Amino acid sequence: FFLLRYSDLVCAMLRRTTSASRLLRFARRFSLQPLAGEPRELRKCLVVCKTARYDVETERLGGTEEEVDNQLHRRGTNVEYLKERSSVHNTNVDLLVHALQAKGVEVHRVRARKYEDADARGMDVIFSAGGDGTFLTAAMLVRDNTPVIGINTDPVTSRGELCLRGLTPAENVAALLNGKFEWKHRTRIRVVISDGGKNEYTLPHRALNEVFIAESHPFKTSYYDLCVDGGEYEKHKSSGLIVTTGTGSTAWSFNDAKIHTSEVRKILQLANVSASEDQCEQIMMSYNRSLIFPSSDPRLMYVVRAPINNNTTSIRNPLGYAKSLRIVSRSWDARLSVDGATEVDFNDGKIADLSLCEEDRLRTAQLVVD
Repeated sequence: FFLLRYSDLVCAMLRRTTSASRLLRFARRFSLQPLAGEPRELRKCLVVCKTARYDVETERLGGTEEEVDNQLHRRGTNVEYLKERSSVHNTNVDLLVHALQAKGVEVHRVRARKYEDADARGMDVIFSAGGDGTFLTAAMLVRDNTPVIGINTDPVTSRGELCLRGLTPAENVAALLNGKFEWKHRTRIRVVISDGGKNEYTLPHRALNEVFIAESHPFKTSYYDLCVDGGEYEKHKSSGLIVTTGTGSTAWSFNDAKIHTSEVRKILQLANVSASEDQCEQIMMSYNRSLIFPSSDPRLMYVVRAPINNNTTSIRNPLGYAKSLRIVSRSWDARLSVDGATEVDFNDGKIADLSLCEEDRLRTAQLVVD
């Protein structure tokens, strides 16, 4: 955001007020990574909002509030809890919008479920108001250097790993306007689909978390050939393949690949190695921490889910790292999914090339603690 070329007169006028001075410092901080093309001021932003569960149910069920509540009660849903979380979320969205407007920023709002390409165009920054899922949605349509900044609107129900941490929405805005942040770049996966011939296209969305390839029915075996960094192809049978970025290494791939203390204890027992419960836990924690890598890391990590090794297939490395991957489908009803939001058919003969490109990196921010 923002390579600024103010005239001396404009700069002098901005410095006359405290809020304008903060805005100028914010703009200058953002100018450390100038955008291509003409310079832009911090004038307009988009807030992509999660729809709280109670509001989703209200739209889906229809009727009066009492009728909706009665239907939810009959399902055994804790209606009061849903209403409370909805109120917290919507209040924090309003606080975020008002905090931005108070600084003279033009704010546009859109619900994540209605978010389209046109909404993201021309924005100086995009805020996600929700949790990590909302952040992924907000980032998905960003294909240039526009920053995406996450605001966790309900930390009780959402961890907000991708969001600014520890402050209220108004405090987050104040910290940003005071320049108390650093740029953070997150790699994203580019997916190119081809059929081995002339037909080739790049998926419009980049994966911030992961790409998943598997049969559309989870109880069916997935068949594919895997090539790591241009090496030899390896025939795979499994329950699917997860390919993740450093950002996604704390999410699905982590929970799929992590081990438990009971597994460590069993392996050590079979090896006739004695270890205390604390030692087993330390081994478990060390291994699981090794699955997490930085969000800017220029590597992919792949995790083969439930690999099948028999007389026809032998998967040497069910978990590994790579600069690039090529997957050739041998399945009949497979799908390739990007961050769980976009999916395409990926059947026998289709090829997917996965890589990380510097121009695909997502720009976001993290607050600096004094």
